[in-house]
Amino acid sequence: MNIRLNILDLDYKILKIIRLFVLFFLKLTYAKDLTGLYIGAGTGLNITKNSGLIKTYTPSNDAGYQYIGNPTGYSMPFNADLGYKVNNYFGVEFNFFHSGNQIYQQASNSPNQSNFWGSQNIFGLSALGFLPLSSDFSLKARAGVALSVASMTTYIGNPATINPTSELGLGVSWSISKNLAIDFDYINYGLLAPMQLKYRPPQSGQPNLGVVDTITVNSFLFSLNYHI
Repeated sequence: MNIRLNILDLDYKILKIIRLFVLFFLKLTYAKDLTGLYIGAGTGLNITKNSGLIKTYTPSNDAGYQYIGNPTGYSMPFNADLGYKVNNYFGVEFNFFHSGNQIYQQASNSPNQSNFWGSQNIFGLSALGFLPLSSDFSLKARAGVALSVASMTTYIGNPATINPTSELGLGVSWSISKNLAIDFDYINYGLLAPMQLKYRPPQSGQPNLGVVDTITVNSFLFSLNYHI
């Protein structure tokens, strides 16, 4: 009799443990239902990496130029997004990203020592994937395409160029209420398709320098999203 009671007690404990594991798993995989349309905005830190940068100088038709190299520029960006979350696992997002102005300086032996600025305006479209970790937190990843308008100031011969490029990223989404979520994102533009600035001579017939800069953009963003 005692053996049967012990077996029944053991079975009950095993079932209780299984039940706890099931509840724990459901808690991890359940996320707040923030599906549907959302809008958001954010800022953070932008890091623009330049490769093979050539800078023109002197305000004349016969512009000189100098190879500057591979400088890195830092700026405070602005990002706005409009997205649709199909369910707790998939979504699509359109975003506008303005890098802010990165400041650069001519080399020490340049005839013109004035600073100049670079910036990138990017329109992106990405597919999003979410992995809920709890009812409030989800990991997320993105992959998509973008259109970039990259430019520099005080440049003899306009280097502003429109480029198709890639958009890749990872992040975390934290649901703080029924309609609000805070997102932390790392987004890269240009890893698969770097942005290039192509020189346009100020007058026809002058030498064309070709590609005067190759750019990749890395942004670290803190955003607030409102789910409608």
